[in-house]
Amino acid sequence: MTGTAFFEAEFFVLLVSSFIAPFCINACVIWKQAISRKVTWLSGNGLLISEISVAPYLVPAVFAGIGVSLISHGLITNLDDAEKKIERI
Repeated sequence: MTGTAFFEAEFFVLLVSSFIAPFCINACVIWKQAISRKVTWLSGNGLLISEISVAPYLVPAVFAGIGVSLISHGLITNLDDAEKKIERI
């Protein structure tokens, strides 16, 4: 699926499917009280494949969060040091 820089169709499909999938799984479990091993194995395999497609979105978000935390920690440390210098004067 191709999209512009402002509209990523894959991201929106992933977002919508992440809300629809739990409801479908829950409805299936309620509708059919017993699930075979084959169905469980196949659904697990499908979940692993979808997790691999989530990684390109999740990894940059995690690194961005870590980077923001490191930068804010450095800024707060610098501001604390500057405040201590001013209080000494």
